[in-house]
Amino acid sequence: MILYEAVFRALNKGKVKYLIVGGVASILHGADRFTFDLDIVSDLTPSNIRKLFRTLDKIGYYPRVPVTVEDFSDPQKRKEWKAKKNMKAFSFVAAHPPFDIVDIVLEDGFPFEKISRNATRMVLFQNVSARVISRDDLLKMKLKAGRDKDQADIAFLKEVKKIERRGAK
Repeated sequence: MILYEAVFRALNKGKVKYLIVGGVASILHGADRFTFDLDIVSDLTPSNIRKLFRTLDKIGYYPRVPVTVEDFSDPQKRKEWKAKKNMKAFSFVAAHPPFDIVDIVLEDGFPFEKISRNATRMVLFQNVSARVISRDDLLKMKLKAGRDKDQADIAFLKEVKKIERRGAK
């Protein structure tokens, strides 16, 4: 996660509305696992998308596929990409080693405003905090994705829920 310290600092400084999801969120909630990318859900309003593109560009990240900020800001185009190209995330890649990847997750049923309500602010590094999807919403997101690689995270998140329920009794 240290790899992404510059990303979190820049997103915060650029006032980008985002939440950490995916593998990094699982790690932050206590899962013992490894991930190769940083998944975030972002507010997909045109102004926030412009901030996101500008901020990532400033720190050396570029879109993996040649898409303009205007095209990405268009909800109809995103809908078309999801339908025709099965796009689930939009990737930015670092122009310098180790070629880190930041994925903007475009999952249906998990809009930014909805999952933002339950998110938790966590301190990740000295003077750097970020909002992280709640464990319950992360579990729902991983269950919906239905991918084999999410099974360990799902088992971990379910076990945490069981432990919390026992502790509440």
